[in-house]
Amino acid sequence: MKKTIGLGRVHDFHSKEAGIYAILVDRLWPRGIRKENLPIDLWGKDWAPSPGLRQLFHDGKIDFSQFRQSYSEELQDKKQEIKEFLSKLVLPKILLLFASRNLGENNAVVLKEVIEGWLSDDQAKHQKIIEDRRN
Repeated sequence: MKKTIGLGRVHDFHSKEAGIYAILVDRLWPRGIRKENLPIDLWGKDWAPSPGLRQLFHDGKIDFSQFRQSYSEELQDKKQEIKEFLSKLVLPKILLLFASRNLGENNAVVLKEVIEGWLSDDQAKHQKIIEDRRN
């Protein structure tokens, strides 16, 4: 089953639609939100950037392109774990939630890009196997 991945700001997320698996992908719990009031399925804090990398980006010591590169490299160590988890999900839509006010440059954007790359690679490999069996 093909999975689609969306992004959303956690402060704008108040109720969950059917068929969506919501994952908070920040290491720190978002300010001003009580845990019992956030309808998420998983707090994927282990999928978040390392504290050191997060702090470098937050403090402006590295730009987004450097952050994207470093975080993508960190995610390679978690690739198998994340892929296995996602493969077990029966819901086709995943929503990655984040607290950042910057909607275009945050960890969830990078995580989405990386996961979609992994899923695309897997789909291409699967297609090649099917084609090889036909020949």
